[in-house]
Amino acid sequence: MVLIIKRNSNGFGGMMQKRLSVSVAVSAFLLAGAVAASPVPPSYLPIGFVDHGTRIAQATELPPIAPSSLRRLTFYSDKAMLALFDLVNEDLVAGEGGTISVKTTDAFRSAIERLIGAGDKADLSVEQTAIFFGQEVLVRFSGPIPQLLQGAGGEIDPRSLFLGIADGKASAGARQAADSAYLLALQSEIQSMQSAPEEPERIAPVDDNVDPEFAARVVIIDGNRTIAVEQGDSLADYANAFYGDTLLYRMIYSANRDILSNPNLLDIGQVVVIPYLQ
Repeated sequence: MVLIIKRNSNGFGGMMQKRLSVSVAVSAFLLAGAVAASPVPPSYLPIGFVDHGTRIAQATELPPIAPSSLRRLTFYSDKAMLALFDLVNEDLVAGEGGTISVKTTDAFRSAIERLIGAGDKADLSVEQTAIFFGQEVLVRFSGPIPQLLQGAGGEIDPRSLFLGIADGKASAGARQAADSAYLLALQSEIQSMQSAPEEPERIAPVDDNVDPEFAARVVIIDGNRTIAVEQGDSLADYANAFYGDTLLYRMIYSANRDILSNPNLLDIGQVVVIPYLQ
């Protein structure tokens, strides 16, 4: 920017005109810097608002969405966001001795199922609906992105969560049986700790639905299926790998509360029990 400052016979007036010109230049520089330094990935930036005030969070992966469908998607996205808040807050309290509620898990699952249904009516695939929700979370969720919504690189990517819920690889009955049975598993583990430990036995994967990369790391200890934590692991990763259902990370946490202080905190080298679905 080139500034042309005219001299004024009045010294005070000339000084004011010079200060005003410099102020405009500095403001323009700071504004340009602020726009260029946006930390939000461009692929997830909201592109605008519709007249009725609903946020349009569309990336290049999404087709145009009709206003009526957008209102429906936003409505159910808001419901899922509230359920997500409850889920995350409960996880945080669990680290301080709080309880994990199956009702909270089911409420979030139900909210995602309704959102998937709204996406289907808008002619969106499950993955596209997940992308829509991911963008909504990115621009509206305060705090770190929950691990169950993260991709392999830590970026927001809820597609695995949505696909697992849509596929229904873990039945509701199996989930409830596993949730109610984890206390029995812990009692059995305590009893086994009082006896002489057996030599760990590594087994080959036998379940075709288990991610082979994680299955190869399984070690059976005292009849329990276990896995040692490695860099980058999360309970959500384990739930997706072993059950095809990311939301079942809470079941894994419940079975390991004696060693885990928080569902989102794992120490490298920890041995985590991966319970079987009954």
